Amino acid sequence: MQYGGHNPPADALHAFIHAPLASYKNQVRHATPAQHLAYGIAEFEAGLVGGALRDGFCSAGGAPLISWSGGDAHGYADKGLALEQRFPNPTPAAFRHRVALVGRRFGFHVASLRLLRTEPEQFAPVLIVRTSRPRKAFVKDVGKIMTLVSPTSFASHLHRVALTFEGFFFAAEDARGPFVFTFDQERSQGEGSEWAANDCLLPPMGPVPPKCP
Repeated sequence: MQYGGHNPPADALHAFIHAPLASYKNQVRHATPAQHLAYGIAEFEAGLVGGALRDGFCSAGGAPLISWSGGDAHGYADKGLALEQRFPNPTPAAFRHRVALVGRRFGFHVASLRLLRTEPEQFAPVLIVRTSRPRKAFVKDVGKIMTLVSPTSFASHLHRVALTFEGFFFAAEDARGPFVFTFDQERSQGEGSEWAANDCLLPPMGPVPPKCP
């Protein structure tokens, strides 16, 4: 493995993150929507742990942590992503207020909200919302919802991007259960994933879109 374009130091470390639910993701055939949601959250949380460990080892001044793995969560130290990043989180109260406002606009309410902390002053939301809107109509608005609850700012003249959170997990459910989730992690690597109850609830990934009613 290359470390900043060179071989890693002799004392470089690798971490194994024990995340059983993230491991089960590709092992359970015919998983239920609730199981898919649980696997997705586990993968998200394990990825946050990897990034936090990388920065923690750096802050301690000891041997560098250059890679980690555990189930579907894995990563490595990359010179393209700064160590010990700071993200301009709002206060928890301000964030909850923003979510409530966005929910009124797009027809959802909070079913569950956890603010995961990898550092004392910073958090990564796990937001699950409930809606009575038609699934296909709601999914079309997920991009707009994420832009409002987790905004990104750009300083083009400085070639800089400010992300509000180090990671964000968003899922939606209705009376039939979970039907879509999406997440991203930014502290260690630019990683993300998404899932939907059927292909018609995801944007087409190839040249031929799915045939949806």
